[in-house]
Amino acid sequence: MEPIIKIDNLTFAYNQELIFEDFNLEIKKGDWTAIVGPNSGGKSTLLKLLMGQLKHQGKILLDNKTPQNTAEYFQKVYLLTENPDDKFISETVYDEIAFVLENKKEKPAQIKKRVTEIAEELKIKNLLSKNPYQLSGGEKQIVCLAAMLAHTPQVVLMDETLNRIDSSQKEKILTLLENLRKKYQLTIIMVTHNLEEIIYTNHMVVIDQGKIVLRGNPKKVLTEEKILNQLGIEIPFMYSLSLKLEYYQLLDEIELDMDEMVKKIWV
Repeated sequence: MEPIIKIDNLTFAYNQELIFEDFNLEIKKGDWTAIVGPNSGGKSTLLKLLMGQLKHQGKILLDNKTPQNTAEYFQKVYLLTENPDDKFISETVYDEIAFVLENKKEKPAQIKKRVTEIAEELKIKNLLSKNPYQLSGGEKQIVCLAAMLAHTPQVVLMDETLNRIDSSQKEKILTLLENLRKKYQLTIIMVTHNLEEIIYTNHMVVIDQGKIVLRGNPKKVLTEEKILNQLGIEIPFMYSLSLKLEYYQLLDEIELDMDEMVKKIWV
């Protein structure tokens, strides 16, 4: 499958400090890629480069071409940030979703219909009349998912998006994202320091000092414990548990999903 994003010989310096030099990376359409690594390793800078926020040398291709302008690029790429409040501009959740559609020049009747459809899909009809700033952290992120659906991007970027959310809400949002990825063939690129969040990812890239140290299927990457430990990357609890159960022949492979693990053990 052709990559939806191709980074070709990327070079970028900040205040004369070289961050990336001849950096290359391909992301396939429909993949959920986790980008992890130590602090100051280049993760967030890479995301800013993918958002078109920083000037650079080399090429960043979207759908095998360089977008002609910023507006064209932002039609296809959507950013989910750690702090949803930074994105909100309206007094109600309904208006927050509708604003995206208004910018796309949708007709009022179509806007109303689409907002209702999105609210039903994400089960937030009860929130439509509420002020987004007064919602819980998890609810705010789901409203951002609603705005994302209205935007209809091809690529969704996540910059430590789930940092401020409790574990139960994290699981709900990750499951929602996985369902949306499958339904709409979204490509997700997630920067995170918490490997507990990579449960649905099928591609993992470990970056340190602007270079790719490891990449591949997350279950395979996580077998490189020595390298990950040297980088200060904490191995997920589910991975450690899988190893123990594998040792006692209760599992025959690494499993990062608790529900799937329980099924395999009790079959």
